[in-house]
Amino acid sequence: MTARSIHAVRRPSRQLSRWLAGTVFFVVLALFATLLQTRTPAVAAEVDPVEARALVVADLMSGGPSVRRAAETALTGSDADLQAYAQSERSAAQAADERAAAQVLAGMDGPAMRNAALTALDKSQGDVRNFVNGGWQSAFAADERVRTYRVLEAGGPTTKAAAQKALDGTAEDLNHFLSAGREDAAYADDRIAVTRMLTGGANNSGPVLDAAAQQALSGSKEELREFLVTGQFVARARDAELASIKSLTEQARQAGETTSRESLAAAEASARAVNAATEAKMAAETAAA
Repeated sequence: MTARSIHAVRRPSRQLSRWLAGTVFFVVLALFATLLQTRTPAVAAEVDPVEARALVVADLMSGGPSVRRAAETALTGSDADLQAYAQSERSAAQAADERAAAQVLAGMDGPAMRNAALTALDKSQGDVRNFVNGGWQSAFAADERVRTYRVLEAGGPTTKAAAQKALDGTAEDLNHFLSAGREDAAYADDRIAVTRMLTGGANNSGPVLDAAAQQALSGSKEELREFLVTGQFVARARDAELASIKSLTEQARQAGETTSRESLAAAEASARAVNAATEAKMAAETAAA
């Protein structure tokens, strides 16, 4: 087995927290790099003490957790302890490490991998050994396709196209897409989404959002994503606040203009009434004369 067969890191991300924590894959990578190396079986015959010690030192440097613990104990003991390690204890420790590796695989998120690992753990040690030394690959490949379909369904246009291309390709194409290509496609989709928020765009709310979007487009991938997740909503709220203030100001201005017109009309009506009274008085005086 090689570490390349399993993604060392998943970008956690995105819609699924993003659905798979990278920590799990670090654990898998670390375990499989040490636990699942092809090893020579323990021997029943007595081993030369020098060869036995060399074997124990090698296991201490490269073995899995159980193998390393057993090797350390043997190294600090007698020649008899070295012989016991080479003849039986090493085999038991290796079996424990193989079961530990199978249990790690059972804890992964993919249903096919989990079922296959649990099935192997219910069988003989030989079945467990076969599973962790390559038998897991078909189940992992099935889960990779499921993961890619999930990304396709949740992604933007660039992500959908890249996911579909990976699904139409080989297992290596799926591996590359999930470990690296997905992030690049998501970044392209993020830029498209933010570009639509600029002034004149279909998703623009005002000048504050435009300024914030331009700043995000000039920043890093992380800053762009943060803007999409939280920053855009702060900017939109500010645009709404400014629009509300502008609306209230306009209403006050219009109300002031109405009041001014009404005052002018009242003054004009008053002047007409005074003039009419004066004219009436003068007419009355003329008639009396």
